Amino acid sequence: MPSARLITGIRNMNENFANEFCKKGRKRSISAVWSDEGETLHGATENANAITLEELVEPYPELRDIVVSEEYKCPKPTAFDTDSIVENIDQTFRRNRGPELGTFSGTILAITFKEQSEKWEPLDLVHVSKAVLIVHDYAHRILTHICPDEAMRTQLWETLLGEKFHDAYVHALEDARLLLHIERSGTPSTYNHYFNSELQKRRNDRSSKALKEQAMALYTSNQKDAQAVQSVAISTLKNLITDKDNVQQVREDILDILVSYYKVARKRFVDIICMQVIGYFLLESENSPLRIFTPELVMELSDEQLEIIAGERPETKELRDRLEAEIKNLEKALKILQG
Repeated sequence: MPSARLITGIRNMNENFANEFCKKGRKRSISAVWSDEGETLHGATENANAITLEELVEPYPELRDIVVSEEYKCPKPTAFDTDSIVENIDQTFRRNRGPELGTFSGTILAITFKEQSEKWEPLDLVHVSKAVLIVHDYAHRILTHICPDEAMRTQLWETLLGEKFHDAYVHALEDARLLLHIERSGTPSTYNHYFNSELQKRRNDRSSKALKEQAMALYTSNQKDAQAVQSVAISTLKNLITDKDNVQQVREDILDILVSYYKVARKRFVDIICMQVIGYFLLESENSPLRIFTPELVMELSDEQLEIIAGERPETKELRDRLEAEIKNLEKALKILQG
């Protein structure tokens, strides 16, 4: 089992990953004022002094062909007034609209979601790469502790462990890439009831905002203690419902669905990366790097493998054979002298 210190480090790293994904993972802001957009962050916070990818990989150059090569400094979402998500949706809709009346094809949602999630790939692969390097460093330290002889440790790694660790790390990163492909290149889909709740909330907020802009203060009576009540004329209410053209209505629908689906997909993706790729493949599964070097593996070694790993060095064996031969010769000479 991995140590509590390793688990704590991985958990803190996962929380930082989830927070950064929440704050910066989307390409464009969905409102004029930059914020966490209704999300509450928990757990660890960003650490400016956190260890970098290069610092982690430097002691283990043999892993450079497995992990990603560059750190990713994730920028904030582009400002609403600089790169408007509404204008982007409008352009995408006009380029890809079909014969549908009052609705839009799923292709448009897939295109806009893929654009909005374009930072997911570097965020994900750097995070998994760091997890691989942290697990590898832990495994290397444990191996050094239980096998302090450097020559034996080198033979053990080269003949038995190296390929197994390599395959485990490759598997984790391949799974991370597969999950990215499923989320970003597949058809947007969810069975989570949170999606519908979030969608209805956005539509209600949009309607409430429009009503507040048209509301007038009416007093309950002519008395001094009369209270002001915010009211909207029925004619104004009808206009709010009927005055939208088809394109405006569809554009608002796309935005509401995109934002609602993005939240569901982002939460799902972060959880499965942390639970499956890191928690399972790197820490807990039977084939994880931390469960490769076991007593059972040692018991299965052949005599030849044991000789290669723990046997004497050729020069040591040659010296021992020479000394044994000299001892035998001296013993023979001693017998001759005594006889």
